[in-house]
Amino acid sequence: MANRASTHIDYVYSIEYFIKKMIDPGEEFPADEKPILKIDEFKAIFHIVKKDILQRVINNENVNYTNDVLLFLRVLKDIAYYIMDEDDLKKLYKSTVEELKSTIG
Repeated sequence: MANRASTHIDYVYSIEYFIKKMIDPGEEFPADEKPILKIDEFKAIFHIVKKDILQRVINNENVNYTNDVLLFLRVLKDIAYYIMDEDDLKKLYKSTVEELKSTIG
């Protein structure tokens, strides 16, 4: 699905919806059974959609706003809580904080 999302925006929205349902499948599931996916499965999804996008952002390279980037951002928004220990996310956080510090002075 991630490959198809590159050229079909509907796949981006479908993947986002699927992930949201895996995080919170609804009232019929008890709270202790949410999220449905395990942390390693969220990490696997993250690695599928990140491609080289995250490394380019960390390196301050231009990233064109494509379906791949949109998919990455939407997935990251939903699963960030579950994957905060990923090295790439730590690098992104560090570079963002450094950039903010240099901007603020």
